[in-house]
Amino acid sequence: ALVNHNGLSCFLYLGGIIVDEFGASPAYSDGISALLTHYSGKVLQQLSEDDGFRNHPDTVDDFFRLAIRVTQKCPQVLFASDTFLPILDAAVRGLHVHHKEALVSVCEFLDTLFSTAAREQHLRAEVSRRVVAGGFGDQLMTQALFAVLFSLPRHLINHISVVYQALSQFDPDAFQLFLAHAFQALSVREETAKNKVSEQQMRACYDQLTASPGHREVAKTLKQFVKFYR
Repeated sequence: ALVNHNGLSCFLYLGGIIVDEFGASPAYSDGISALLTHYSGKVLQQLSEDDGFRNHPDTVDDFFRLAIRVTQKCPQVLFASDTFLPILDAAVRGLHVHHKEALVSVCEFLDTLFSTAAREQHLRAEVSRRVVAGGFGDQLMTQALFAVLFSLPRHLINHISVVYQALSQFDPDAFQLFLAHAFQALSVREETAKNKVSEQQMRACYDQLTASPGHREVAKTLKQFVKFYR
């Protein structure tokens, strides 16, 4: 009731403090899990509304800041949660949000997810099975590309480039495959035909992104490629 009355942001902030303080202790895993489930339900419902991300950027920012802390302090709580995949789906949709702080939080969550999983073998296996092999990778790279070309203002491209770097470092082969699928999806978009973007131009961009997947190189390549569509 307090959450409904006072809004989500302050409670998400307090939730982050709780995770920072107690998240690393297994004794509090059940409590952290209950907290994540409770807030995820409320936030995801709000964001599922028409223009939910556009209308609630502060909630997006605060929620994914909470998700980052859970991933850092107690990743097993996130991966075991029924809200894990819905949170990932929300992150993909959040790549299109124009609000800088909200977009940064979404991208940092995805970066933290892959970098955390890469450090521990059992987490790597879990992310590979549920995220990379579960269809999420295709969605992630396709929407990361479409967001740059069709949604985001140019000055926000730098922030989304970390998503490319995160997946490429976690699984280079999967990154190349998912990026190829993203360009295949792009090739049949009406905007590609309208702007007469050639297969050779798309191939050149793909080759540059896979050859130098660091976020600075990615941002530079994407800013050059976006000129064909705007």
